Amino acid sequence: MQNSDLPTTGPAQPPDPTSGPPTGPGIDPDDGSQLGLRERKKQATARALHETAVAMVATEGLDGVTVEQICSQVGVSPRTFFNYFPSKEDAVTASMPVPPGDDLLATFEAGGPTGDLVADLGAMVTAHMAGHATTVDNLAAHHRLMHREPQLLGRWRSALHAIEQRFAHAIATREGCQVDDTGVVVLAAMTSAGIRTAMRRWVADGGEPGIDVHVDEVFTLLADSLAIDTLLHAPPSSAPAPPTP
Repeated sequence: MQNSDLPTTGPAQPPDPTSGPPTGPGIDPDDGSQLGLRERKKQATARALHETAVAMVATEGLDGVTVEQICSQVGVSPRTFFNYFPSKEDAVTASMPVPPGDDLLATFEAGGPTGDLVADLGAMVTAHMAGHATTVDNLAAHHRLMHREPQLLGRWRSALHAIEQRFAHAIATREGCQVDDTGVVVLAAMTSAGIRTAMRRWVADGGEPGIDVHVDEVFTLLADSLAIDTLLHAPPSSAPAPPTP
């Protein structure tokens, strides 16, 4: 198994055909309105389409499955399918990883929650994962599928690259650096690698203990190993240029 592209989140919220993507639970615990129930049903339909698409493509391959077959299994029309997903590829990759939410990023960029840069990266990652729960089996199944279908793997890698870029932007904002500074780029890449390492350890251990324990172990190791001031704030090299031959 190639481990470089393990996903970082659970299923992403699919688009709502009438008002854009849902941003939270389908119903408020204190709100028994019909609108809340309607949103819950939409989310359940989208989830069923996604999970069915994943299961069928895992068995038959991407080219061996049609939108009509997915709809038949779920019991909806193709028109309903296209209200949620533009294509079968989008239905399969609805659980692509996404960056942490704006609230988590804002807390990190402002210097929180502890003031320690690497510890706060770990805290942000842990909180993000807690809000996008997945299972070991689901994670492993998606990982296998992405590597069986090159078209899907390309989408997955693009999503991971976008997340790494968002980490770089957050680190640069917090530290007053440029997003393309070498230290910022290196730390963002190490953050991404740390997430993948934690996920691999979690899968290898059968989902025990919780993913937060593995994330904490990885980021504690990073914090103990890195000289952050040197990495992010080292002065430009003053070494003389090599002589011209």
